[in-house]
Amino acid sequence: MALFDQMIHTHPRPSIVHFTQLLGTIVRMKHYETALSMLKQMELLGIPHDVYTLSMLLNCFFHLGRVGFGFSVLGRMFRLCLQPDTVTFNTLINGLCIGGKVAQALRLIDDMVREVYQPDLITYNTIVNGLCKIGETTQAIRLMRTMEERGCAPNIVTYSTIIDSLCKDKLVTEALNFFCKMTSKKIQPEVFTYNSLLQAMCNTGQWKEAITLWNEMLANNCKPNVFSYNILLDAVCKEGMISEAHDIVERMIQNGVQPNVVTYNALMDGYCLQGKIDEARKVLHLMMIIRGCVPTVYSYTIIMNGYCKYKRVDEAMDLFREMSQNGPFPDTVTYNALINGMSQIGRLSVAEELFNEMSAHGLIPNMITYSTLLHSFCKNGHIYKALELSKVMQNSGLKPDIVHYSILLDGFFKIGQLTIAQELFCGLSFKGLQPDVYTYNIMINGLCNAGLTNEAYELFRKTEVNGCLPNSISYNVMIQGFLQNEDLSTAIKILDEWLAKGFLWIYPLQPCLWNCCAVIQLGKAVEKNAPIMNGSRHIYREKQVDLSQGALDGGMRPGKDYASYNETWVPYDACNKWRKRADSSRADAKATWFCGMNTGPAHQISTDPEEHGTALRIALCEPLDSAGLYLSRATLVVPSNLVDHWKTQIQKQVRSGMLQLYVWNGQVGHNYCRCSIDP
Repeated sequence: MALFDQMIHTHPRPSIVHFTQLLGTIVRMKHYETALSMLKQMELLGIPHDVYTLSMLLNCFFHLGRVGFGFSVLGRMFRLCLQPDTVTFNTLINGLCIGGKVAQALRLIDDMVREVYQPDLITYNTIVNGLCKIGETTQAIRLMRTMEERGCAPNIVTYSTIIDSLCKDKLVTEALNFFCKMTSKKIQPEVFTYNSLLQAMCNTGQWKEAITLWNEMLANNCKPNVFSYNILLDAVCKEGMISEAHDIVERMIQNGVQPNVVTYNALMDGYCLQGKIDEARKVLHLMMIIRGCVPTVYSYTIIMNGYCKYKRVDEAMDLFREMSQNGPFPDTVTYNALINGMSQIGRLSVAEELFNEMSAHGLIPNMITYSTLLHSFCKNGHIYKALELSKVMQNSGLKPDIVHYSILLDGFFKIGQLTIAQELFCGLSFKGLQPDVYTYNIMINGLCNAGLTNEAYELFRKTEVNGCLPNSISYNVMIQGFLQNEDLSTAIKILDEWLAKGFLWIYPLQPCLWNCCAVIQLGKAVEKNAPIMNGSRHIYREKQVDLSQGALDGGMRPGKDYASYNETWVPYDACNKWRKRADSSRADAKATWFCGMNTGPAHQISTDPEEHGTALRIALCEPLDSAGLYLSRATLVVPSNLVDHWKTQIQKQVRSGMLQLYVWNGQVGHNYCRCSIDP
């Protein structure tokens, strides 16, 4: 500003070229308001504008979101008989793309061509970038072909922009095809190009391909930057490979790349995912004291969330107070983690205090904050507190969605307010909300628990009519409802429909219903007809177990012919275990097929597995890493506190991307979970 004042008070004044150079520097520093003020002073002093000063004026208006003023400048340019050049049009196109008006920018290119203006590489790259930012990657690719037809060759920026967009759309194969096309034209990839592909590959579990690309990047003398290392580090940490993560950090330091706060955050997150919160705390200390890297609010929140996840809320609160005193100041996400932690262990009063505290500090609760507290209130029977909180939420300008209303529905059912729950459900359409499968399942379960199985069944049938397909839980709840009401025939009818639709698994329903039905699918074991017991009535049906492509005995490998077993299994009342029927009259108490995981001494009658080494015996009686276990499809029912252990053990046995693991936690209050593996 001092130089500008000196220039306007100099006699004679410097030429417009000197003013343009100074203005260009101010604009490149993104001080748009300052540049506008200077241009206005120049105009008041009678210093004439030229194409360049007006183009800068255009640029400033567009960056400040004043699109209308920008076009008025273009009109003034024509009135002054100044001829716009390609730079002017590029400024206009960039402004339109910044404002999200990419379609208008595309029309402007066509106008340029008709008026004999030649769009240049900057013009096309600007619109390609604009199209990719709004998710129109296909149109960006078409534009790239058009620019090639018009004699404008795409460069590294063009290709990298499209590759990055394809990667964000999870179209990794297409992105790699573009990458190959680019390299075939002797266009050398930059680190940004590699980073886009690395991120996409890590996100989709393509580890082998990511390592190959990393080695290719090094072979092409493209030096990885801190973002490259952080991509790999974050991926290995999420996979629980902490030792490999430390190797990556050591390697990046050796190569002269200094870890940043994102690096340390990824390490801390990796430790927390493994339950090693104390190790994560050490990383925080290392980052602050030894490395001199200032932690962010997210750094502290990672560890506090870890503490809360493992119910170490007092330590989370200690770190919270330390953070509040020394900085940085907690944000909404931090408070959400603490509120969730307190809610999970039943300390609702502390959760409420935190909610009030965050509001007092000017932080605005978000949808997650409200849904966490709503769920906690409803879970503990405080439905009317939940209703008050819902009103507070609406008064704050946040509109409750179907998740919040589903939580309230569940709360009303829990306290036996069936009528209010039904009225709330019927009123959803008037609020413009469409029930999802989770909402329907709550309603069906609530009606079944109230003994209204016919009404529940009617609603169950309406879900498909209303465009919401029932899922496994929907069928499970419906079967459970009819079994509770001793309507075995209808339960079996729904069960048959369930299996016919491709739902291959039936799970333990409630502890009291263990003897009704329970099935585990392992390998290609297909449960055609489960043995069912209902009170004094016993129904036995045949089950075929084909292990030829499923889990094999230790040392065996797929591809050979193995016998199929025709066996009949029945639930054994005394200890909640499945037993193979030795003859037509009784179950063999020494042949265990499936254990109900009941740890009570009175229920541990038999622990001897069946003699022949079937897949199920290996799965339930031996650690997975001690036997050669090969799976094509499996369902294991395990106690909820052992789900993470089983997931880890199963994933050790398969290649990345070969199988998918699903975990179903059952209904609230149940103690069993399902781990399903699909090819």
